[in-house]
Amino acid sequence: MDFGLWFEPERATEGTHFHREHPEWFAPCNTWGQEGYYHLNLAIREAQDYVIELVGGWIKRLDLRWSLWDYNFQPELFWNAVDPTLKVQFGYMEGLYRVLDTLMNEHPNWMLEQCAGGGKRTDIGIIKRAHTIWFSDQTFDQSMCRYMQARANRFLPGHLLNSSVAVQLAGGDSG
Repeated sequence: MDFGLWFEPERATEGTHFHREHPEWFAPCNTWGQEGYYHLNLAIREAQDYVIELVGGWIKRLDLRWSLWDYNFQPELFWNAVDPTLKVQFGYMEGLYRVLDTLMNEHPNWMLEQCAGGGKRTDIGIIKRAHTIWFSDQTFDQSMCRYMQARANRFLPGHLLNSSVAVQLAGGDSG
């Protein structure tokens, strides 16, 4: 097993270095009743380059062999905030694909696991840019996990599907 890191570069919170340095690249995106979250606009070429340099720098410095690329948003909230016509989503996804392609080409030994909004950003473009996909963070209900795994197997190759099933231990603790 090699060293890996979890990344969520498309989200920042108010006051973080990334958000303070380039506030023009972000739009407010408050989800689940939480304030102070901002969504990075990857339709902006400079924002793409920044993420490539940031993540690529960590891959190189730490000789990362694996990363989880998480996306804890509902993209519609961001797209509506930036462009009510929703056309921004095309430039955004094109920018995301450029970032992932560049990182994967520059770091061929780096494996990438995608995780995004309960599988809502699992599309053919993401599948092409992932070694595996964590299709949902919902892992506390064993029946739900088995149901999602079985249904996802109907349209996604099995090697892409990643999830876990929580086990109820004696005394009520899950592990």
